[in-house]
Amino acid sequence: MNNFSAFTNFILRTPLLPVSYYVSLLENYSKDNLFATLDNLYIKNAIALASPELVSELEKYKKNPSQYPADKVKSLEIALLKYLARISSRATPFGLFAGCTTGRFDSKTTIQLQSQKNYTTHTQFDMLFWTHLLQELGKKESVRDGLLYFPNTSLYQVGNFYRYVEYQFVKKRREHILSAIRKNEFLAILYRHAVEGKSRKALVDVLISDESEREEAFSFINDLIDNQFLISNLEATVTGDKEIERVLAILANVNDIASVTQNITEINLLLQQMTIENHFELSKQITEKVKTLEIDFDEKYLLQTDLYLTTHECTLNYKVKKQLQQAIAFLERTQTSSVNQNLEAFKKAFLHRYETKEMPLTVVLDTETGIGYLQQVKMNDSHALLDQFSIHKKNSSTATEEKWSAFDYTLENQLKNALVNKDSILELHDTDFKSFVSKNEPLPPTFSAMLEMVKIDDEETVVIESLGNFSAAKLIGRFSNGQATIGKLAQEITDKEATFSKDVILAEIAHIPESRTGNILRRPVLRVYEIPYLSNSTLPKEKQIEISDLYIRIENNAVILRSKKHNKQVIPCLSNAHNYSSNSLPIYHFLCDLQGQHTHPVYKFDWGHLPYHYNTFPRVVYKGVILAKAKWYIYKKDMEGIYFGTVFTNWKNQNQIPKYVTIVSGDNTLLLDLEQEICFEIMQKTVNTNGKVILEEFLFTNDSVVTDKENANYANQFIVSFYKELK
Repeated sequence: MNNFSAFTNFILRTPLLPVSYYVSLLENYSKDNLFATLDNLYIKNAIALASPELVSELEKYKKNPSQYPADKVKSLEIALLKYLARISSRATPFGLFAGCTTGRFDSKTTIQLQSQKNYTTHTQFDMLFWTHLLQELGKKESVRDGLLYFPNTSLYQVGNFYRYVEYQFVKKRREHILSAIRKNEFLAILYRHAVEGKSRKALVDVLISDESEREEAFSFINDLIDNQFLISNLEATVTGDKEIERVLAILANVNDIASVTQNITEINLLLQQMTIENHFELSKQITEKVKTLEIDFDEKYLLQTDLYLTTHECTLNYKVKKQLQQAIAFLERTQTSSVNQNLEAFKKAFLHRYETKEMPLTVVLDTETGIGYLQQVKMNDSHALLDQFSIHKKNSSTATEEKWSAFDYTLENQLKNALVNKDSILELHDTDFKSFVSKNEPLPPTFSAMLEMVKIDDEETVVIESLGNFSAAKLIGRFSNGQATIGKLAQEITDKEATFSKDVILAEIAHIPESRTGNILRRPVLRVYEIPYLSNSTLPKEKQIEISDLYIRIENNAVILRSKKHNKQVIPCLSNAHNYSSNSLPIYHFLCDLQGQHTHPVYKFDWGHLPYHYNTFPRVVYKGVILAKAKWYIYKKDMEGIYFGTVFTNWKNQNQIPKYVTIVSGDNTLLLDLEQEICFEIMQKTVNTNGKVILEEFLFTNDSVVTDKENANYANQFIVSFYKELK
């Protein structure tokens, strides 16, 4: 880490309300107090955006509570309580529940939030609704006359067929299907002419030799549009910052839909006028206007909002950078080297089939004529369409072989000593890990660390939450359109990455996997080139690299991707946090995997196999940095005979479980006060439903480095980005 420096600016993320709001609610808990929280405008707006049906049900209950049975009231109670925990204890941005902004490093930590009324919002159509709306508009004959058509961005040739992926809406979800059409001279002519974009009339003109053929040619073109062999410039994009304006500019050339464009224009103005205070009222106006568009939609999935904080001051002490670098260097030394098994299996299959040849990427990844991708994954059907979705076959046996590393054994010894001594904190020292040395594997040119800043015994303390990305832009890309300073940092990061790859093309992958996922994929144009795949690109055509333009070979055990048009190596880049390993199309999955081919990220501390053998884990600290919070795995059998009151208190104390903990489920957390019966009920229900619950200590209840003018404490997350220094 000696040759890495931190960017001057960082990202701060906090929930909308201070921790004390939720803590106070629990300490003075009653159903009446709980349901009265909906009178708070900020809370109502936040929950209405996330779950309009819950707000509607709660308002009905408040008007006539006697009509609701006890079990229904309890369900409403717990649902509302969970949202209140979210809005005051979890910093991960989500709608109006939590937001972000930028800060800078300085000589001391000083962070004071402004009043919530000064926060800003960035609201746009939810991607599920937006893609569906554009598809429906694109079916109108008058609209088609004003559009330009291009070959489907997934289109490629295999033998006598064109193959491509088309999408359809199934149960209000965008789903992909693999299609094929036999090649003929007319399709070849259309493909050639449509590359630069042609109107429907222009495409008809290239097919006919006299007017008697026009009607048949027109019908033929329409069929190709319906089947998505040809796609229009109206299709949605995930890169760029003026998507609605882009579409309105296209529709300005269309006759007979003035009322539609006027409606969208008015909605766009309302979106721009939205604030944290008027969100609920304006969203109702927008909903009514959308109804006039005569398109099916789910109110819950109509709008997508990001919240942006404003601060009086936002600085973080320089020493945080040094502490992070020391901790990351330790983690790098102790982690086992890993390789991307997907790419390794692919390289082996490629060499076996094609040896040293350079081949078209689309041919290689074709599941019938090529070798496909994810060679080590067994599918549950041999059909090519299902192959496209990488459906994993269930293991016939749940037993897996545990491969322990030297670090696992060393860590287990440390854990045993801590448990025997009933230590709540496990300090890791370099002297205990002398045999672990740096592997000197190349780190990504940029990467980021997500951390919390807490105060323990009045000392500012770093808590590492996550590490391990291939680009520092991944965690901030989706927020870059809503606040200029975040966009500036994202651009600074990608510009820095470009300095390490002057002889190759860094190309952003522009892809819509499925509609709602598109919400986290939206980001500005951050790179000079893009690879559009089932998504439009706003870049000039010469800066778009088509899938059919990419060729692949294996050289020195590395996958080399080359653009035939530019005759340069291409490194695909993904500047968002999409979990592409889940249910992705093979080409997209391959391109995303390829981004990290030559680098080895450092990952956060992990207990490895030990949670399969132990239930209690102390807080882990290295040189003052918390690498892992204390954690408890509670199983159903552990809770047998445990009831709220003295029995539960004794059980909790015996297991050294503190008053405030969070239930951890993947990336989701839920703050509990275990001295409150309602929280015990939530914990017990989780155990009974899932068979276990994971509890983690919560460190923000006493003090925090993030406060407001009333000195209330806020949970927080910081994203600190690092870059490699050029030699």
